[in-house]
Amino acid sequence: MQAATVLLAVQSPDDDVHLPGKLFEYVGARRPILAISRPCEVTEIIADQQLGWAVEPDGAAIAAKLDEIYAAWKAKGHDGLSLRAVEQFDIRVTTGLLAGVFEEISLPR
Repeated sequence: MQAATVLLAVQSPDDDVHLPGKLFEYVGARRPILAISRPCEVTEIIADQQLGWAVEPDGAAIAAKLDEIYAAWKAKGHDGLSLRAVEQFDIRVTTGLLAGVFEEISLPR
């Protein structure tokens, strides 16, 4: 996965609430994600966290998005496809957040 230019995630049209574990593996690989899916939680996370792109499962839309991604890669190499938000998903960051929650709830009231 880490050698890939872009990772592909395909979300079932019938599954708009499931967050596949693969999404977290992809984030850990620190490669941009192209999600082919109708709007759902996965596409929101990818857009909100700037992890890549989401496109509806339509042939013309997919082809247009691939052209756009290729043009960015061709113009700037991997810098044209860089991720901005991956650091917040780092295990050290998320573990620190979880530790903070545990500390907060375990304090005497």
